[in-house]
Amino acid sequence: MDKKLISFIVPVYNCEEYLSQCFNSLLNQTNKNFEVVVINDGSTDNSLQIINSFAKKIDYFIIINQENSGLSFSRNVGIQKASGKYIAFLDSDDYISNRFVEILSKQIESEPDIIRFNCLIFDKLNALEKIDDGVIKKEEIKTLILNDQVGNQVWRNLYKKSLIQNTHFENGSVWEDLLWTYKPFYNAGSIVLINDFLYYYRKNEKGISYSTNPKKSTNAIFIAFKERLEFAKKNNLTKEQDILLNKAFQCAVNSLLYQEKKSSEYNNAKEFIKRNMNVKLFTLKYLVVYHFNWLAKFYLKIKRL
Repeated sequence: MDKKLISFIVPVYNCEEYLSQCFNSLLNQTNKNFEVVVINDGSTDNSLQIINSFAKKIDYFIIINQENSGLSFSRNVGIQKASGKYIAFLDSDDYISNRFVEILSKQIESEPDIIRFNCLIFDKLNALEKIDDGVIKKEEIKTLILNDQVGNQVWRNLYKKSLIQNTHFENGSVWEDLLWTYKPFYNAGSIVLINDFLYYYRKNEKGISYSTNPKKSTNAIFIAFKERLEFAKKNNLTKEQDILLNKAFQCAVNSLLYQEKKSSEYNNAKEFIKRNMNVKLFTLKYLVVYHFNWLAKFYLKIKRL
């Protein structure tokens, strides 16, 4: 098989409702210089049947069946199996513009490490919302990604495979994009920003952003920003440290609300707050959270009523 320009990595887990729309957007590409690497992550619905039906319609279609191992593991498998020069991540409940490959193939001619594009968000009523970074200089994108001031979704970028083949997603993690995306951006030598809206993201109530247990979610976000802060310190990124300390601190407070006392997650968040008390101005909410966790939960519950 000839080496393809772009490899689409598509992890699938019980997504029968949306999978045909996802694959049809690949089938209808105006430029066919791509392959599809599908990782069936132990689906128990009709997803595998849909996958097999599209395997007959799309020329370069690789299917990997595995026991349910999670999104991060599936993406790591996909990266290793992909043969394309560039890698695109496509979630199985989303879809892409029919001109995705056509438009990006022109940008690939200059061989950048990363190409960043815009996206559209839609819900079950198909209401569209445009998401872009605004007017920014490409010299600023690394900092904005690190500080989470623009979207950190992995699927908003096309990556040269040689750039990311040794940058692994954290297995078992939730909010894995926050732990991963800034790394290839800081390793990239050249980044191209384009204004085309190429990705369609579905607001899926069953998706990880909406269904994750808050105990896991809040801790994962805290860990991600804590890791980013450590990265900024290691690389002497002074301005970024201030922003990330503030975000990590607030995420630690958030995490504390949902963790069981004396758990490792609770103790890690508590220790981070304690260690950084001298550089953070507290609101009443933060003081209450730190000293009386149970009271904070009650306070926030009442506030939401």
